[in-house]
Parts: sequence; C-alpha cells; structure tokens
Amino acid sequence: MGDEKQIIRQLHIQTGACKRLTNDLKMYIEEKNDYMKKLKSLEDSKADKYKIKTQRELLEETCAVLLDTYGKAKEAYAKLDKMMVAITNGGQESIQNSEEAKKAAVQLVATHGVLNPKKKTTSSQNNDSNSEAGELKEGDFAKSRTVSVFGS
Repeated sequence: MGDEKQIIRQLHIQTGACKRLTNDLKMYIEEKNDYMKKLKSLEDSKADKYKIKTQRELLEETCAVLLDTYGKAKEAYAKLDKMMVAITNGGQESIQNSEEAKKAAVQLVATHGVLNPKKKTTSSQNNDSNSEAGELKEGDFAKSRTVSVFGS
C-alpha cells in the first residue's frame, strides 16, 4: 500500500511538471508570434534600424528559450508517458482508476497537442500505435517529434 501511495505521489509530481512546462511552452510560442508580427510591421514601416535590431534580438532570445522549454516539455511528457505505460502494463488497477491517473492522461493529451500543433494523424497511424494485445509500448505517446520554431 505504501508503494502505491509513492507511485501516485510521483505521478502527481510528474503531471504537475508536465502541466507547468506545457503552459510555459504555450506562452513562449505566443510571445514569439507577437515579436514576429512586431518585427514585420517595423520592417514594413521602414522603422529605425536600431529598433529593428532590438526587436530581432528579442525574437532570437525568445526562440532560444522556446527551444529549451520545448526540450524540457518533451522530456517531461516522455517521463509521464513511461509512468502511465508502466502502470497500465503492470495491472495496477487501483492506480489506473485513481484521480491522479485520470489527470495524468488528460495532461498527456494536452501536452501532445502543444508539442505537435500541426501534425495530423491518419487512421492507419492510429491503428499502428495500438498493439495486438491492447498493451501499450513505451513511447506510444512520446515518439520523437519536432516543432517549427521560426515558421509557426
């Protein structure tokens, strides 16, 4: 029973980390888009070169932080995914049915959507991710993916 409480506690911690990094990532993407719009308007209006340079530097800094945050969010997502797969495959029904596991599953879906904003899956890809016995494999949700930082 003590082991079960420890697993639920770790699940809670990892879900919180994943949620925080997902929110940070959303904020940095929005900030990057705002800087890009402002830079474009400055360039279109033939503004002072210093203002354009400063805006470009802000955009570059945001993109650097965005890439770092993306990597951390991807790691947190993979860790949470691994925990959920272990719980599911371990047959720990009391943990699977816990409120914390439900929150973790919802967070996995939300984080996946932020990490993969434009990627659409086809029905054949959805069928490939499900194994024959209905057992999850490590990385079913956390496959290697990239995000377009400069073109989104």
